[in-house]
Amino acid sequence: MESKLVTVIMPVYNVEKYLDAAVNSVRNQSYTNLQIILVDDGSLDASSSMCDKYASEDSRIEVIHKENGGQAVARNLAVKSARGEYILFVDSDDILTSDHIKILTDCALSTEADIVTCSYKKFFDGEAVPTIGEGSFKHKEYTAESAMETLFYQRVFTHGPVCKLIKSHIVTNNPFPEGIIYEDLATVYRWFHSSNKIVFVDGVTYFYRQRKHSTMRSSFSTRKFDRIDVTKALKEFVEEHHPDIIPAANARWLLSNLQVLMELPLSKEYKTKKIELYDNIKSVRKGVIADKKVKKSLRIMAISTYLGATVTILEGRLYNKLVNKE
Repeated sequence: MESKLVTVIMPVYNVEKYLDAAVNSVRNQSYTNLQIILVDDGSLDASSSMCDKYASEDSRIEVIHKENGGQAVARNLAVKSARGEYILFVDSDDILTSDHIKILTDCALSTEADIVTCSYKKFFDGEAVPTIGEGSFKHKEYTAESAMETLFYQRVFTHGPVCKLIKSHIVTNNPFPEGIIYEDLATVYRWFHSSNKIVFVDGVTYFYRQRKHSTMRSSFSTRKFDRIDVTKALKEFVEEHHPDIIPAANARWLLSNLQVLMELPLSKEYKTKKIELYDNIKSVRKGVIADKKVKKSLRIMAISTYLGATVTILEGRLYNKLVNKE
């Protein structure tokens, strides 16, 4: 089977502790026809010099140094330099199995898929990288619409850009929005929309490190309201282009509002926002509860919102204590 060039893009920011493991897991792939772009996003630690060292050791590695601007800016900048037929994103604190790219690329070529995805396994910072057994690597094919529906119902697919091998033109035509958080949530469904075929490979070949102080696990910030704006745009996009899966978009819309409401501080400052979030939930709640495709846990949480916005916020406090043991 003909070997296609795959561009691997890795934004790098202050990850000197993890960078060796991440980069070496890419360099040691069994699939070798790679262009590896490391984007040093204004690192203040040794990450910048480490990137240059990797480039001096491996001709496949290119380094872009820039002022800090966030992952979306870094990824978009790298995409402009991508020469591969496919693009694969890797986070700079994660680790790939040695055959991650080969498995995805072989599947893409054999099925003529525009996007191939796989599963990942989480591990917490400080833990050993998990071991996995032999995967079956069976695959299932999806249309754009069925993949979007599955994504919004939180099944099989994730909103993150990792664990996905994507035709380059799809990424080029659907860049990450800059200046917001939850840029992944705003982007991946558009990749699916722009595809003719998406394939899921049933196997774990990616290890996702969870760090305590990552963006997704940080304390409340008004920037988290970006999640509502992004999901509102998602809902409107589906209403215009994919009306058959509006129930799935409504479920994702409810989830986003519920997540933000559960994190919202109980203060007068956020009173208007609390009312807005709760009204958004009420606008789709009945349909989500009745939708058997929605995960049972979300339907239960939707039912619990009938107790009121304040109780929902308090439930969020309890959940945070139980999960994060804070």
